[in-house]
Order: sequence, then C-alpha cells, then structure tokens
Amino acid sequence: MSLSQEEAFARIRLLRSPNIGPVSYAQLLRRFGDAQRAVEALPDLASRGGRAYRPTPSERIEDEVAEVRSAGARYLFHDSPDYPALLGENEGAPPILIARGDLSLAGRPCVAMVGARNASAGAVKLARDFAAALAEAGFVIVSGLAGKRSEDEEKEIRDYFLSYAAPEPLRTTHGELVALEQQKADLVERIPTAMVMAEMKNPRDTFVLERGDYRNQGEKVTPGVPAMLPPLPSDAPLTRLTLAKWLVQPDHPLTSRVAVNRYWQMYFGTGLVKTQEDFGVQGEPPR
Repeated sequence: MSLSQEEAFARIRLLRSPNIGPVSYAQLLRRFGDAQRAVEALPDLASRGGRAYRPTPSERIEDEVAEVRSAGARYLFHDSPDYPALLGENEGAPPILIARGDLSLAGRPCVAMVGARNASAGAVKLARDFAAALAEAGFVIVSGLAGKRSEDEEKEIRDYFLSYAAPEPLRTTHGELVALEQQKADLVERIPTAMVMAEMKNPRDTFVLERGDYRNQGEKVTPGVPAMLPPLPSDAPLTRLTLAKWLVQPDHPLTSRVAVNRYWQMYFGTGLVKTQEDFGVQGEPPR
C-alpha cells in the first residue's frame, strides 16, 4: 500500500496526539477511512464529552520528520509491505515504527531473546554466546518485540527521543537538564563522605564473650571507662559523643600524652614511646 505524503504526515500526527494509543489509532482509522479526516474529527469527538481538545501541532511533526530524516531513518506504517511481519502479529504492535539500517533482516528467521533484568554476569555471557551462535546460523536476533520493555530500554528510548526526535524547545530543555545533572554528579563526587553512626533508641544488651565465642555470653556489661582514668561526666548520656568529648577534655591525661609524644618524635626522631600508634600493653614502654 502506497501512502501519500499528506496521509503519512497525518498518521504520525494522529498517533502523536494526546490520548491516542495503538487501539484508538486503529479504531479512528477504521471509522474515518484515513488519518487526515480522523485528525480533523478529534476536537469534535472530544467536545461531545465536554472536553476541549487540540491535536499535536503540525510544527512538532515537521520537526520530528526532519530529525528522522537527518538520522538516516524512515517511518514504517503498520500496513506497509516492509513492516516486520512477526511484529505485526503481536496484539498492540506499534502502528508506526522508525527504522534505520537493513530492513531486509526483519524478513529472515528471527529469534527473540528475553531475559531477567537482574541477570548475573554468567547469564549475560551465556545469552551473548547464544546470540552469536544463532546469528552465525543465519537467524536474526530481535529484542523488544515480545513482552514489556525493561526500565533500561524505556530510558534509552526516552533519552533518544528527547535528544534527537523531540521538538526543538524540548530538546534544548532536555540538553540543559542533562548538563545540570552532570554538574550535580560532578559536584557530589567531589564532596568528601564520612560514615555517621547513630545511637540506637534502645541500646542492645552487651555481654563479655567467653573466649571470644559469640555463642557463649558471660557477664552483662555497660558503657564505661577504666577506673584509673577520669570518670565520664555523670550528667551526660553514655554515648559515643560523650566518649569523644571526654577524650579531648583539657585535663585528660591520654590526649596530652599522645600529643607530647608526637612533638617529641618530630624534634628528636623517636618519641618517648617508640610505638606511636600503640600506647597499649603491646606497645613499647616509655624510655
């Protein structure tokens, strides 16, 4: 079936108009005989339901057609002889396709490969090997002709449309949005991140583990510090923040010992305690 340029343009405009999908598109074509009359009837049909309606402006379709041509692609309509026969057999197949490349491949034996979105690396490799072997045997591998598109496929199609096929104002806005999102990603990547630990509303019970075995709980213990050191503030909650403030109190002996040891090492090469990273029982004593 050969379409005039006017009818082809009207079909694209009909399908791109608000609230028109594959089913309503086919119903309107059957009712009015061609897309031109169907587009003209849309405002009247909507007014009967008490709604105002405006088909997609012709200028938008002109911009889309120009973009399709500049990309080296062309439109395939559902009743065109080169519309993929297997796709046409699917209920709800798209009435109009934008195709680029060797369309004769769609007439050869096809195999659709549909898999899980969260497939493992091994499964992806296996699918790739299957596809390569089938292609060598003369089969055409098709994807997206059966079942629902994945989220990645939907995003890829949407990004392509907004980048190349959408009206110029929309393409410009999309380009600006993409640039801003990239700037945001670059900014976030430069911001240092640190883990922040929050205290539990109801702290869990803690026990001495006999011989380090989590299954062998001994005496129940509570937060505290060694008796030989200054005590924690009595009016403060037993939290990590209280411990941090306790460590840097001006009269705390541990912090001053470590600071003096580092200054000593800076001036004399070796600190009073040689193992500056370990002031515990496994470190060397002061000399």
